[in-house]
Amino acid sequence: MPEKILYRYDYGDAVSWLFSGQSRQHAGGQRTGTQYAGRTLPGGQLAQMGALFHAMTRTEYVIARCGSWREGQLAGLAARVSEQAAMWDGRTNLPAPLHLAKSADEKHPGFVDQEGLSE
Repeated sequence: MPEKILYRYDYGDAVSWLFSGQSRQHAGGQRTGTQYAGRTLPGGQLAQMGALFHAMTRTEYVIARCGSWREGQLAGLAARVSEQAAMWDGRTNLPAPLHLAKSADEKHPGFVDQEGLSE
């Protein structure tokens, strides 16, 4: 079972950091998916197919410019900040300040969704 660990992944010239954690199903006690995949369930446990299966959670960080910081420090800070969910038990996709800013922006009456628009 992965713990909350920040892994460094080197891919050629690019370096990314993977922050792993346990899924909500595993944290809540649903352990079937920790030992089996849907295709490997023993015959007596086929009723578990309807339950949510555990899957490792991960967030990937890529540091574009480090400035005066070390890359590992920045990745660690980003991982710590993204673990601080604003109002619920779980992990946010963005660090908390960016998550809150995006949420406020999307709730603004003048918000225009620009994803998918051509430039």
